[in-house]
Amino acid sequence: MVVRALPDGSGWRMWAGVWAIEDGFAIEEWRSQGQLSWAQHRRIFSPLSFPGQPMFAVFSPALDSIGPSLWRMFFSADDRDVPGGTSRIFSAVVFRAPFGPTR
Repeated sequence: MVVRALPDGSGWRMWAGVWAIEDGFAIEEWRSQGQLSWAQHRRIFSPLSFPGQPMFAVFSPALDSIGPSLWRMFFSADDRDVPGGTSRIFSAVVFRAPFGPTR
């Protein structure tokens, strides 16, 4: 799970691994104004929307700043639901700061 302030200071953003009956383990973005209650904002990756081969689960997001306005998300995905399936580590790059400063 990753929690950061929104760039405009209006609240907080959390990216977390979740389970959804319709498409399994996924990574979602949630938003909150005061970190006491959270509302689902959007699904980032799921097995059904993952590019490439079919996946069983997409999970464990971690974000790291790798330069000015450049972020990389590392996460796991696997296709254990097929014979010979394996787990892999993937990454995605964001070319603008998705978060404000950590408070």
